[in-house]
Amino acid sequence: MPRNTPTNLTTTLPKIINMSGRNLNVYLSEETYQKLEPLIKQRKVSKFIQEAIEEKLIREESESNGVN
Repeated sequence: MPRNTPTNLTTTLPKIINMSGRNLNVYLSEETYQKLEPLIKQRKVSKFIQEAIEEKLIREESESNGVN
């Protein structure tokens, strides 16, 4: 069998982690975007936004449950 057949290629590829989620289109003010721009170059914007939303949700849930 030739060396570069699809069968051989799949055995050499790294396993990809299956992540489920949703894509969103988000509007940001120019000022906010400029603050995020250094992160964009590092491809960390999605992670940053995900963590910020999770932190905000935890605070909101705590406030709605009467916990400070």
